[in-house]
Amino acid sequence: SATATTTTATTTTTATAQTTTATTTTATTITVSKAVTLVDTSSNACTVTVTDNKPAGTRYTIKMIGDGSNDVTITRSSADTFDGSASLTLYHLYESVTLISDGANYYII
Repeated sequence: SATATTTTATTTTTATAQTTTATTTTATTITVSKAVTLVDTSSNACTVTVTDNKPAGTRYTIKMIGDGSNDVTITRSSADTFDGSASLTLYHLYESVTLISDGANYYII
């Protein structure tokens, strides 16, 4: 008997040890888990959620790639803040932000 497989994907994610590249085909949310996350927003805007605060020194870099026609919104998954703010937005092609944890919040460096 034949087996049919149906895959519905809104995000294609390619991961290496330290980098995640996410290409969105519809508005989606990506959870940051690698040191570097590249977000291709050529087709749609994207929300990137930074995980609960990690040990002091944990660093994440999020960068917009593609054609820059849509924004990347960076949000938190708990009460952590980014330099005191609940969210950040990348508006420009190749814009990036690097966040570092102090164990309680994230700071832009």
